[in-house]
Order: sequence, then C-alpha cells, then structure tokens
Amino acid sequence: MKFSGLSTTTTDTDTFLVGLKIVLGVPSDYKFSIADLAAYLGLSSSAVVKNADILAQTTNTGIWAYIAPATCTLQLSGYLNVTAYTSGTITLRISWTDEQGAVHSGTAFSASVSATGYVFINPVNLRVLAGSTVSASVIFTGTATADMGMTLQQLA
Repeated sequence: MKFSGLSTTTTDTDTFLVGLKIVLGVPSDYKFSIADLAAYLGLSSSAVVKNADILAQTTNTGIWAYIAPATCTLQLSGYLNVTAYTSGTITLRISWTDEQGAVHSGTAFSASVSATGYVFINPVNLRVLAGSTVSASVIFTGTATADMGMTLQQLA
C-alpha cells in the first residue's frame, strides 16, 4: 500500500507517524498522513454529502434532497440568520425514511421569530434506509427575511 502526504518538516505528528510505521511494519520509505493512517486501519470518518447556504430567503423553499446510497447514519446541522423581521415563525424541516421503512417528517428547528439575529441548529442524527430520499426545507409564516444553511454528513 502506497501512502502520501508526510510533510518535509519534523513535527510531533511526523514523529508519531514515523513511530507508527515501525509498530505497523510499514516500510520507512512509505509516506502517509493521519487520513491515510485511518484508511490503512480501516477506520471511517464523516463526509459532507449535502450542503446549502441560501441568502435573503422570504418564502417556503426546498433546501436540498439527498438519496442515501446505503443504510447509514446521517447528521444534520445548520444555522439561521434572521436579517429582517416583521412577524411570524421560521421552521426548518427534514424528511427521511428510517431503516425500518417508516417515513418521517420532523422539525429540525422552529423559531417564533421576534427579532433579527443568528441561531445555530444543534446537530441531529438520523438513521436512513438505503435508496431513500432525505430532504430539507424551510417554511415561513408571517414576514421575515433570513439567511440559512443546512449541512448533512454521513457518519456511518
């Protein structure tokens, strides 16, 4: 297995990787990074599969849709920045099919907006069925303008 990415300067990380080469029995001329090491050891890491940032939104809209290639765990996170406000509620919704085949539609975040400002959406984990669609949308009631973003990462 060929590795790449070791920097030319000596750092604590480089020293660690050199030591790991010895422990793992990797030939000294192989160069690798922490990401290469994770792959070598069969470890997985999360990957962003969908991301959207929408500016100056005032009406209901779909944000993104993603078809899960396999049954997996996905993590949803995001933000809402209300830039103008008169009245109402802003709701960010997520729809998905769980690994048992049950369809769900839930509120990722709902705010009775009373002023302008920035709100973080705490991460939410979903277990989804292979081949099913996960979608995100925003619903406005009242009058407001907001920038928003939602990110979906595959965890496992």
